[in-house]
Amino acid sequence: MACGGWIENQTLFSNIAATINLEMPSTALGEFQKDLAQRGLIAHVEGELPSGAAGDIRSTVSLTFSHDEPDMKRVVPPFG
Repeated sequence: MACGGWIENQTLFSNIAATINLEMPSTALGEFQKDLAQRGLIAHVEGELPSGAAGDIRSTVSLTFSHDEPDMKRVVPPFG
């Protein structure tokens, strides 16, 4: 939020991983990357960051959690 972005969607994969789809002004990408680094999260950027481009850009943050705990079990109600 500090970079002017917002979360569009998120997905949890048990207690193993999470993905966060977000959108933010393209001019805030560098600041977002610095903010992640200050929190100990190193961003791997695929491709080139757009420089000087106006408008918003969509991004995905993928997190993988390291631990020895078993997968979370969730009850899925019947549907159909």
